[in-house]
Amino acid sequence: MPTFLHETPTPTQIPNVLKRRKRNTTRHATTNFIHLIGKGSSDSTTQVGDTIIFKWQKREHRRAEGFTLLPNAQDTSSIKILNSGVYLVYSQVAVHGRSNNNVQFYCSHNMQLKKGQNGPTSNILSSLLTQDNRGLEYLNMSVNGLKPLDTQLHMGVFFLLPEDELSVRIPPSCASTNYSTVAENSYFGVVKIG
Repeated sequence: MPTFLHETPTPTQIPNVLKRRKRNTTRHATTNFIHLIGKGSSDSTTQVGDTIIFKWQKREHRRAEGFTLLPNAQDTSSIKILNSGVYLVYSQVAVHGRSNNNVQFYCSHNMQLKKGQNGPTSNILSSLLTQDNRGLEYLNMSVNGLKPLDTQLHMGVFFLLPEDELSVRIPPSCASTNYSTVAENSYFGVVKIG
């Protein structure tokens, strides 16, 4: 809410007005959502047991209330929920062909939910994408090594509890698929809606 002055402030009043305005703007610097972006590097996945999980980074510097990033904001593999509620969860990845001809040609990603600290992990969202040319390199093109590049988005609404953890994984059958983790193409987020 802007501060309106009915009179011109004196020089001694100006610092107080500026302090009040700064206090009013910083009070609203928290959000009810978290939006993570792809790392865009070769270090964009991590192995957790037998599961390959995407790693993300936080772009915005606003404080997101109700979430913890694990292990940290610049190298995040999962989002931990701190408050019960209804949440919209979403993720998108960019699939960029495959490196092995003898594997499935329909691949994308899964959203995993780990219930509580020691609870079971299950897939709550899943995407499949069949790429042009079965994801293989295009032949007879002016650019060598050109493969299809497609994005796949999924989202859903879930009731989540404190200590629930969300992550995005590569299905085991898609280990030979290439992914582009450029920030504009690949992202992961959670919004508390109720």
